[in-house]
Amino acid sequence: MGNKIFVGGLNWRTTEPDLKAAFSRYADVASVRIIIDRETGRSKCFGFLEFADPNAVSEVIEKCDGMKLDGRHIKVSAAKERERPAPVKQKAAEEPEKKNLEVQGEVVSSSEPVPAEKTEIAKADMGAQVEPQENGEASAHA
Repeated sequence: MGNKIFVGGLNWRTTEPDLKAAFSRYADVASVRIIIDRETGRSKCFGFLEFADPNAVSEVIEKCDGMKLDGRHIKVSAAKERERPAPVKQKAAEEPEKKNLEVQGEVVSSSEPVPAEKTEIAKADMGAQVEPQENGEASAHA
């Protein structure tokens, strides 16, 4: 068991100093955080406490679960690690967006040069100007 607890069912008027004072009677509180709604700026009526001594957590849960705080019976339990979704890979700002072109039934990335033998087909299909390159291949420009 870690050194954090979850406290639910708080009165929306309960403040972090109130919560710390209530739990400091049972163990040394290292930190307190009441979760606030971004839109309203009001408490979501739950929070977390972290204790300096991880061994005190089970005793605090046993003594405080169901106790009355600011007129409400609160729920106290061990905090669970929040499962976070895998980070989404974002494109770098410098990375140009790649587009695929279909040339004679074959998909070719716009970042790849168009082979010289397909330039006339690409030119006709896309209405693009085709410029030969030094390596014998050609690239199409719209």
